[in-house]
Order: sequence, then C-alpha cells, then structure tokens
Amino acid sequence: SVTINTSPDGAPMEFFAADFTTSSNIVDFPCPLRDDPDPTACKLTCEDKTCSRGVKVCNTYVECTHVVYDGKEREDLTNKVVTLKHELVKEDLSAL
Repeated sequence: SVTINTSPDGAPMEFFAADFTTSSNIVDFPCPLRDDPDPTACKLTCEDKTCSRGVKVCNTYVECTHVVYDGKEREDLTNKVVTLKHELVKEDLSAL
C-alpha cells in the first residue's frame, strides 16, 4: 500500500510507501461521502492523477490522517480507489 499523509496545517502532502495491513494504529472509519457500499470504510474513486478529491475529502474529516491506495508511489491515480484512514494516537488507544 501507499499512503498520502495529509496535513491539516496546509503543509505539502508527503507520499511514502508503507504496508498498513500490519499496523493496528491505522484504521478505517465510516464516511457518508464514500463511493463503496461498505459502511465501515471511507473508499473513494480518484478523478485525477493526484487524487485531489481524496485529499480534499480527507481534509474535511478531523479523524482522517491518511489516504491509502494499492500501487506504486507517484503513479497516476485516475480511477484508482483510495481508502481514507485514521491513525490512532495514544489517547485513542487508551479509550479502547
């Protein structure tokens, strides 16, 4: 998987490769703007090569910290499906 680490302070998005399937700190969250029928995840279809829609939607959710997709870094994301994710922090983990 590849993730776009989003930054609410307007800093440039950082692309980096990572396998989040092994990290219990990166989790799905539901959202009404999803394109996928799965109500437990926020999956969106990209409309351009940088998936500006995914980043824009992510920035509207306080819980969204990552935009994740299967593929290679810096590839054209047009028509790719991305999943918005939440990175659990210490406070989130203590509430579980």
